[in-house]
Amino acid sequence: MNKRRKLVIALGASPLVASPLVSSVASFAQQARVYRVGILSTARAADSPNVRAFTQGMEELGWIDGQKIAIDYRFADGAVDRLPALALDLVKRKVDVILTFGGTATRAAKRAAGTVPIVFVTVIDPVAMGFVANRVQPGGNITGIAGIGSELITKRLQVMKEALPKCSRVAVVTTGEPTDISQFAEVQSAAQASRIEILSIKVRSADDLAQALALLRRWRADSMYVLDASLNFFNRRLLAEFAIKNRVPMIAGAMPYADAGGLIGYGVNFEELSRRAADLVDKVLKGAKPADIPVEQFSTVELTINKRTAKILGIEIPQSLFQRANKVIE
Repeated sequence: MNKRRKLVIALGASPLVASPLVSSVASFAQQARVYRVGILSTARAADSPNVRAFTQGMEELGWIDGQKIAIDYRFADGAVDRLPALALDLVKRKVDVILTFGGTATRAAKRAAGTVPIVFVTVIDPVAMGFVANRVQPGGNITGIAGIGSELITKRLQVMKEALPKCSRVAVVTTGEPTDISQFAEVQSAAQASRIEILSIKVRSADDLAQALALLRRWRADSMYVLDASLNFFNRRLLAEFAIKNRVPMIAGAMPYADAGGLIGYGVNFEELSRRAADLVDKVLKGAKPADIPVEQFSTVELTINKRTAKILGIEIPQSLFQRANKVIE
């Protein structure tokens, strides 16, 4: 009997002999598996602060890219129409979970994913958008971290009024994304309560700025309010430069808008949300179903003031706002 024949008999002769080796092989195979994580966003680079915060969060949980996981990045570079094809490409690559940033990317992933788990970041109302049945028991293949809804819009307008007491004609920057609809309605309601008139201007790229400027001048807008939309976030530097050039102070959500040159950023910390999303992805990779993972509601809001932009525009920001600010850009 040759050596190969003896080995087969040794492995198959007795469960008591075979099981430790088989168990060891199975354990090794499980440990050696590399999971695939897809990231879908309108953003342009893998080294963006939000994506970097997520990957750092994953590393802290032991998921190292190139070792235990392989991350596939798919960015639309500001062209949201590309998101459906990018989502489908991730599904074809058989990713184990898709991380999405914003409602538009999540909608594209939902339509392409089938049963592939999805974890979203900063979707304002995931129930209204049809992503989950409810926040406690999502019920499908999607869960994530929701942004703050109508109450944030009201507070943001209040902050604008405090910084710019004379503002009365506010141009609201929209993008045409589905996420704009409910937000604009909330802005209208909050503006009426504050006796502020609003005008919608649509900006999807630099090509739209000439028309936006014409509307601003014709309507004599005295300030700009930027909706929370993936395209606005992508265009934040473009919008901030446009606002400064035309001497129209801009308020928007979160610190990155103020970092880009906007007068005030008031919203959730995107980086912190992205890092928190790593915990949800970790649960999914360990076998938890999104249907059973409650949607988290992030309630911490940060105020950022760009003092440099205020000086350029000749605006005196009240000391009371500076005292409440989490960050002041000198």
